Amino acid sequence: MSTAEFADTYGADPADVAAVRESLTAEGFEVTGVDAASRRVQVRGSTAALQRVFGTELAQVESPDPVQGRAVTHRQRSGELAVPASLADVVVVVLGLDDRPQARTRFRPAATVDTSFTPLELGRVYRFPAGTDGSGQTLAILELGGGYTQDDLDTYWRRIGLTDPPTVTAVGVDGAANAPEGNPNGADGEVLLDIEVAGALAPGADVVVYFAPNTDRGFLDALATAVHADPTPAAVSISWGQDEDEWTAQARTAMDDAMADAAALGVTVCAAAGGGVSAVFPVPEWQAGVDVPGDADTGLPGRGVPDVSADADPATGYQVRVDGTDAVIGGTSAVSPLWSALVCRLAEALGQRPGLLQPVLYAGLSAGEVPAGFRDVTAGRNGAYQAGAGWDPCTGLGVPDGEALLVALRSALT
Repeated sequence: MSTAEFADTYGADPADVAAVRESLTAEGFEVTGVDAASRRVQVRGSTAALQRVFGTELAQVESPDPVQGRAVTHRQRSGELAVPASLADVVVVVLGLDDRPQARTRFRPAATVDTSFTPLELGRVYRFPAGTDGSGQTLAILELGGGYTQDDLDTYWRRIGLTDPPTVTAVGVDGAANAPEGNPNGADGEVLLDIEVAGALAPGADVVVYFAPNTDRGFLDALATAVHADPTPAAVSISWGQDEDEWTAQARTAMDDAMADAAALGVTVCAAAGGGVSAVFPVPEWQAGVDVPGDADTGLPGRGVPDVSADADPATGYQVRVDGTDAVIGGTSAVSPLWSALVCRLAEALGQRPGLLQPVLYAGLSAGEVPAGFRDVTAGRNGAYQAGAGWDPCTGLGVPDGEALLVALRSALT
C-alpha cells in the first residue's frame, strides 16, 4: 500500500484522536504530537497527573544499562495501568511512564580471529545479485544509543575500496541524536557495524539511521517513524533487542502492530536473534509446515526464529572501523544489516519492494526441505538448539544465495 492509502485505511480514526485530546486535555495534559498514520499521540503531564489518570505509581530508581552495565537513573512504574473510561475502547497501549533501558546490542567483538571478511567479500560469498547496488532504495537502521563520525565512515569506505559510498543520514527520535561515545566496545560498535555492513553491501541505497532513547517507547517510536517515513524504506535493520519475557505485554502488542504496518507498506524488517521458540506468539500459518519444535523450557509450540542466517561467528567476523580503531566484530548484529542490504538489492532488481518475505520463503515447505535461494547449514548449535536439515531454530532456512533467491522471488511475485 502507499502511505496515503495506509493512512486512510489503517490510520487512527479522527474521532478517536479527538477523544484522546479532549479527555487528556481535561485532565491537565498537553498534547505535544499526533501521528494519525501510525496511531500515536504524544502527551505531557505532571507526575501527579500521570499517576492519577493512569492508575499507577512512579518512582525514580537505578538499573544497569544492558549494553555496558553502568547505572542508569530512570522512572519505574508499579501496578497495572488504567485509562479513563471514555478511552477504554480507544487506547491500546500507554508507553513512556516507565523509561528503563529496554534493549541490548547483539554484536560480539572477536577475542580470537581465525579469519575475517569485509562485507564486500561476504557479498560475493552469498552471491548478492550482480549488477545491483540498492539504487533507488532506502535502508533504515534503528539505533538506541551511541553514534558515528563521518571521518570513520570515509576512512572505512576507502580502506575496503568502495569508490562510490552511500549517503548516510542521521535522524533523531524522541530527543535522541547521533552521539558517539568514543568507546569501540559500547554502543558505537553496534552503530558503526550496522552502517558499514549495510552501506558497503548496498552503496546505492540511501542509508537513514534513526537514533532513539533505549526505552520501550523509544524503540517503538523509532520503528514506527522509520516504517512510515517518506520515501518508504525497502528494509529496516534492527540489531538491538531483548528476550520477549523482558517486555510488557502491552509493549509487545505495540511492536507487533508496528511490524504489521511494515508488512502492509511493503517494508521488510530484519532483526538480529539468538534463535529459539516463542512462548508468547503462536506458530504463524506460513511456518506450520516446517515442524517447529516446542519451546526448550515449556515444550509448547510457538513462533520459531530465526527465519534466515549468515555469518555471525566473531572468530570469522566482519572487518569494521569504530571510533578510529580497526576491529573485527561478529554476532547476529552483523546479519541484520547484511540481509537488509540484500533486500534493497533484490528490490532494485525486482522493481518493487518484496515486503514481508516469510510467506514466500516458507510457501509449500515441509520439514527438512530447503527453499530455493538458500544453502542449508546443518552443523553447529546455539545452546538450546542444534542445526539440522531444513529449517531449525539455530540457523533458520540457511544462508542466502542471492542470485538464486532473486530468481525465486521473480517467479513468486509475478
